[in-house]
Amino acid sequence: ELKKAQSELKEKDALIEHLREQNRKLGQTSKRRGERAEESSQEAKRLRQQLENSFTEEDVLRIIREEVGGLSRVNLFDAEWHKKYPNAAKLLFGFNSFDETLPMVECLFPDVDVTQLPM
Repeated sequence: ELKKAQSELKEKDALIEHLREQNRKLGQTSKRRGERAEESSQEAKRLRQQLENSFTEEDVLRIIREEVGGLSRVNLFDAEWHKKYPNAAKLLFGFNSFDETLPMVECLFPDVDVTQLPM
């Protein structure tokens, strides 16, 4: 009976050691995940800062207007763009001019602020 108790004790000790080892691995994995999350967060912060330092809002709007081109919310309500394309208001909105378009858009779509560019 003493041998049986010793055998059971060894099995329990082995089980406890196995559980401790698994707990250490989980702790290391959790720690590594936390470190990776922190590294990712720092990298995202660094990239955001780099982007903020690289382009001003005016730069982004200029790029959209001049380099990307096409229709966007940036140029749909931009008087300078409509000066370059005087027939655009008629084609896009059905009004004779951009000056006529603005008050009509404000009346028809009160939630659209034609004085603010999106950003």
